[in-house]
Amino acid sequence: MRAYFLIFSINLIVLLSCKSTHESKIEDEVKEASAAVSDTQKLKQHGYKNSNIDALPDYFFDQTWEHHYEEDKGDILCFKPASVKSRPSRFRNQLIFTQDGTCQNRWLAPNDAHEMRDASWAYFPDKIYILENKVDIISMYEVVELSDTLSLMREIPEPINKISGKWKLVMVEDQDFSSKGYTIDINDRNIIIHDRQGNSDTYEMSHSPWRLQEPLALHFDPKISYTYPWIGSGHYGVINDTLLIEIDVNKNSKFIRSY
Repeated sequence: MRAYFLIFSINLIVLLSCKSTHESKIEDEVKEASAAVSDTQKLKQHGYKNSNIDALPDYFFDQTWEHHYEEDKGDILCFKPASVKSRPSRFRNQLIFTQDGTCQNRWLAPNDAHEMRDASWAYFPDKIYILENKVDIISMYEVVELSDTLSLMREIPEPINKISGKWKLVMVEDQDFSSKGYTIDINDRNIIIHDRQGNSDTYEMSHSPWRLQEPLALHFDPKISYTYPWIGSGHYGVINDTLLIEIDVNKNSKFIRSY
């Protein structure tokens, strides 16, 4: 009888211990999940998002990342803080990012008068977009590895065509509009619409460093589509000298660059 009671007591102790361990594990998991939510909220407050690298940490910002091309591995570019010594070179790209969405990148001048130029940036898993006038993508990098002393990035080499400039409307869906005489002039935050009589209207486009959250989308005051049904908020794409703007589901306006 005593042996039976002893076995029962041992089993009860083991069962209670397992239950306590399980409850403790669940509690830890809840705490971890809450911490993750808190971190995500902090990231949103800072204006950038999580990625496969989890986040762009504080040490990534407000320092000069310099390209150490002699340490590149294939198409993986090696960037290190400018404080790390490198051998003399005619040109080394440099990048400086700040948490307010602005950045600087080093411009390669033909006469070797290289300079840092202002730009803005956007980060989406797991790519960094460097933007001119907050609308034209001038370069893109995929973040491969990141630490406080090393940034490995793959430059995305696909041709990037600028949307800024003058465009002539040639087609809406399947209708030929080339004789209508409409042109648009996209400049920074503004779009100016001209007709054949020389009349013009100026509208402000909604841009921010995060317009890429809805990839390659333009946003206008809704009243623009009442006056000009062939243009409105939507996705766009530029291929060589052709611009397509989505104005409705499966309905696009087509423009060609006007020099």
